[in-house]
Amino acid sequence: NEYIQKYYKENISLNSISEVFFISPNYLSSIFNERNKVSITEYINLLRIEESKKYLLDISFSISDICKKVGFNNSSYFSKKFNNVTPNEYRKNILDNKH
Repeated sequence: NEYIQKYYKENISLNSISEVFFISPNYLSSIFNERNKVSITEYINLLRIEESKKYLLDISFSISDICKKVGFNNSSYFSKKFNNVTPNEYRKNILDNKH
């Protein structure tokens, strides 16, 4: 978990993490799922989404800027992973509720 929390903004995956720790991807996946109840990919995406929420509060960042900052490669994938609303809708809802 510590490694992922440190590097989730970069282009990491199950395979790249397993190479760092010299273990098989299947073994790493199995251990991670057992301990965390989510896959490594899901965990990385959850971290990225949570971090993106902080940036969405600042309207000076575009959605594409935020994607890059948190490690998503494209904004359409980012939007699909964003809890049933688009990042723009999330931003609007949060900012509207602050006023």
